[in-house]
Amino acid sequence: MKSIFIVFSLLALSFFACEKTGERNQNADREALDKLKQQIEAMVQGGPCTDPAQWSIAALGNKACGGAMSYIAYPSTIDTEEFLALIERYTRGEDEFNAKYNIISDCMAIPEPQDVRCEDGKPVFIYQTL
Repeated sequence: MKSIFIVFSLLALSFFACEKTGERNQNADREALDKLKQQIEAMVQGGPCTDPAQWSIAALGNKACGGAMSYIAYPSTIDTEEFLALIERYTRGEDEFNAKYNIISDCMAIPEPQDVRCEDGKPVFIYQTL
């Protein structure tokens, strides 16, 4: 009887240890993605928006059920090749995270901005009106 209790205890302990490890892995993966997103956002904070013609728009991330998670405006004065590569890495990472942890989302389509205007030194999205 005592050996059954010991076996059961060890099995229960290993089950809960695996569950905690899974949570830690998910949290670590989320933190890595958040840091990458912060790096992307920091790249566009360099200077004020004074000429909308110098700004472009990129989709950032993917929702679990498809479509962009958000959009980000970026100036042509930054290293756009590096910037877009970081966005690609972040978006691919979001896809992998969603698949790995069976993440679900609201599946609500985020409207895609059509252009950018400068307002008080900051880029503001312009959306198509119906």
